[in-house]
Order: sequence, then C-alpha cells, then structure tokens
Amino acid sequence: MLEKGDVVIWDSSETVYQVGDKGFEAYLIVEGTVDILTGDGLRLSRLGKDEIFGETSLLLQTTRSVSVVAGAGGVTTRKIPKSYFDEIRRKDIVVAALIRKTQLRLIASNEQSNELSRELERISVALENALSGTLSLEIGEDIKQRLTQLRQKIDTTHARTD
Repeated sequence: MLEKGDVVIWDSSETVYQVGDKGFEAYLIVEGTVDILTGDGLRLSRLGKDEIFGETSLLLQTTRSVSVVAGAGGVTTRKIPKSYFDEIRRKDIVVAALIRKTQLRLIASNEQSNELSRELERISVALENALSGTLSLEIGEDIKQRLTQLRQKIDTTHARTD
C-alpha cells in the first residue's frame, strides 16, 4: 500500500481490509478494481472507477462485514473520512434511516449468498464422490457434465487466498 494525502494505492491482489477490521474511512475508486469477498472467500462483487466501498461499517458503526482485495491491475482510491458519514447521519435522520436499512439488507443478502454457495459446494463434493466410485450410485453422462459445470461456477465465484 502506498499512501499520499487522501490518495491510497494498493498493488494487484493486495488486501485492503478484512472481515472484522475496524473501519476508519471509505474509499472512492479513481482507477482499477477491487473484489468484495465474504469471510469464506465468495466474491460478491467487483467494483471499478467512481464506485465506493467501505461505507457500510462507517454508516452502521460496526466492523467490516466483508473483505476487499485489489484487482489484477491494482487500485487507486481517494479516502472518504468517517466524519463525512457522521455528518449525513446528523443532518437528516430519515436519509440516515434509509441508508441504514439498505446497508442491513445488503449484509443479509451477502450472508445468504455465502450460505447458498457453501451448500452448493457441499452438494458438489457429494456428487463428485458418487461419480468417483466412492459411493455406489449410477449417474448418467448428462449429470456428470452438469456437475462439472457446477464445480467450475463454484470455483470462479470463490477467490482463492492461498
């Protein structure tokens, strides 16, 4: 990470922050991309130029609910201070309530996506075991192809951090 004033630059695949970290600012992407990941590594979104990330923990006054990793070409951002979000909450309680509700729904949706992904992965592993002869099930070629496609989809939605 390179920081100069309110500009922060992360190299390719560098972690910006992780689930559970305390948030001190949000970020506006000036150049590049970031991947938004669950704690289990499910990629929820990829954000690019002129998009903001890191605002949820500031708006809800909580720790980070997702992890963020710089994209393949790195990312350049501008910091948005916590005080900016504090001011929004103070100025208009209706807008603050709307934003809060939207952020809570986003967190719930992220958690649901992550749980569904974990379940699909468990099903996929069970079917792979059946196909490999570990279990004595007869599964047609059509099912084998569908299973292969499901495994590929699972693998592409999970960021590997190893």
